[in-house]
Amino acid sequence: MAKKRGRNPVGWVILFWILTPLWGAILLLILGDSKEKLRQDILDEINNHEQHIPSRTQFRGGIFTE
Repeated sequence: MAKKRGRNPVGWVILFWILTPLWGAILLLILGDSKEKLRQDILDEINNHEQHIPSRTQFRGGIFTE
Protein backbone atom coordinates (compact mmCIF):
# COMPACT_ATOMS: atom_id res chain seq x y z
CA MET A 1 0.00 0.00 0.00
CA ALA A 2 2.80 2.44 0.91
CA LYS A 3 4.82 1.55 -2.19
CA LYS A 4 1.75 1.98 -4.38
CA ARG A 5 1.41 5.53 -3.00
CA GLY A 6 5.08 6.35 -3.58
CA ARG A 7 6.09 5.97 0.06
CA ASN A 8 8.89 3.98 1.63
CA PRO A 9 7.29 0.68 2.76
CA VAL A 10 10.08 -0.17 5.20
CA GLY A 11 9.73 3.19 6.93
CA TRP A 12 5.99 2.79 7.24
CA VAL A 13 6.32 -0.76 8.59
CA ILE A 14 8.76 0.49 11.23
CA LEU A 15 6.52 3.45 12.04
CA PHE A 16 3.44 1.26 12.52
CA TRP A 17 5.47 -1.27 14.49
CA ILE A 18 6.29 1.54 16.93
CA LEU A 19 2.84 3.17 16.91
CA THR A 20 0.77 0.01 17.39
CA PRO A 21 1.87 -0.58 21.01
CA LEU A 22 1.17 3.08 21.74
CA TRP A 23 -2.37 2.79 20.40
CA GLY A 24 -2.80 -0.38 22.45
CA ALA A 25 -1.65 1.42 25.60
CA ILE A 26 -3.94 4.36 24.87
CA LEU A 27 -6.87 2.02 24.34
CA LEU A 28 -6.16 0.24 27.64
CA LEU A 29 -6.06 3.58 29.44
CA ILE A 30 -9.36 4.62 27.88
CA LEU A 31 -11.08 1.33 28.69
CA GLY A 32 -9.88 1.32 32.31
CA ASP A 33 -10.07 -1.61 34.69
CA SER A 34 -12.34 -4.55 34.01
CA LYS A 35 -15.42 -5.11 36.16
CA GLU A 36 -13.72 -8.09 37.81
CA LYS A 37 -10.64 -5.99 38.69
CA LEU A 38 -12.83 -3.22 40.13
CA ARG A 39 -14.78 -5.81 42.14
CA GLN A 40 -11.59 -7.33 43.52
CA ASP A 41 -10.18 -3.89 44.43
CA ILE A 42 -13.37 -3.04 46.32
CA LEU A 43 -13.32 -6.36 48.20
CA ASP A 44 -9.64 -5.87 49.08
CA GLU A 45 -10.35 -2.37 50.36
CA ILE A 46 -13.26 -3.63 52.49
CA ASN A 47 -11.13 -6.44 53.93
CA ASN A 48 -8.25 -4.05 54.72
CA HIS A 49 -10.67 -1.59 56.32
CA GLU A 50 -12.31 -4.29 58.48
CA GLN A 51 -8.92 -5.39 59.80
CA HIS A 52 -8.30 -1.90 61.20
CA ILE A 53 -11.69 -1.45 62.90
CA PRO A 54 -11.72 -2.61 66.54
CA SER A 55 -14.54 -4.98 67.40
CA ARG A 56 -17.23 -3.89 69.88
CA THR A 57 -15.72 -6.05 72.60
CA GLN A 58 -12.42 -4.20 72.24
CA PHE A 59 -13.70 -0.62 72.05
CA ARG A 60 -16.47 0.68 74.31
CA GLY A 61 -17.22 4.27 75.14
CA GLY A 62 -13.90 5.58 73.93
CA ILE A 63 -11.83 3.05 75.94
CA PHE A 64 -10.37 -0.25 74.87
CA THR A 65 -11.49 -3.26 76.91
CA GLU A 66 -10.48 -6.89 76.81
